[in-house]
Amino acid sequence: VLKIRDGSSPLRIYNEVVALACDRRLCHVIIEVPIESLTIAMTALPRLDFHLVPNFSVSEAFRYTHHLIDPLELTHFVEVVGTNSNDLDELLAAVRHAHMSATTYTNQKLVKAMRQLQAAWAKDPSLREAVIKLARFPFEEGQSEGYDYSSLRNEALRDIVMYNAVADVWMFQQKVFHTAACCWQ
Repeated sequence: VLKIRDGSSPLRIYNEVVALACDRRLCHVIIEVPIESLTIAMTALPRLDFHLVPNFSVSEAFRYTHHLIDPLELTHFVEVVGTNSNDLDELLAAVRHAHMSATTYTNQKLVKAMRQLQAAWAKDPSLREAVIKLARFPFEEGQSEGYDYSSLRNEALRDIVMYNAVADVWMFQQKVFHTAACCWQ
C-alpha cells in the first residue's frame, strides 16, 4: 500500500510500480491518491482499477460520534456539511473542546463556505452561473454534461469544485460548498 505525499506525481509512481510488477517483485499494489489529483489520462492507464472510499452513511456518522452530539444538531450538520470523517472530527472537537453547539459550528461553516464562494466568483459572473448550475445536481452525483468547462476549471474555483476523472463528472470538493451554492439560488 502506497500513500502519495503532497507534490508527488501519481503518474511517475505508477510507472515505477509497473516496472516493479514487470520484474515480478510485487503483484498487487494499492496507491492511495486524492481523487482531485487524477486526470483523464491516468484513468486510461492499463492494469489500473479504482476504488473510491465513500463518506459515512448517516447512521455510520451517528455511530462515529458515539452519540455525543444532540441528534437534531447532528442531523442538521449532516444535511449541511455532510458525513466526511474529517468534518465530523472537526465538529467533535468544536463541541467537546471549544464548548460550541453543533448548530453554531454548522452555521459558521456554512457562512464561511458562502463567503468563499462569493470571493471566488466576485470578478467573473460566469463562475457564479457555473457553480449554481452545478449545485442543481445532487452532491454525490455531480454534473456529467452541459457544464461550462472553462469556468469550472478556473483557478478561483480550484478549492471549491473538482473534476472526478473516474466518474467523469464535475463535483463540489465538499458538501458544504454544494449547500452554500444552493443558498445563492
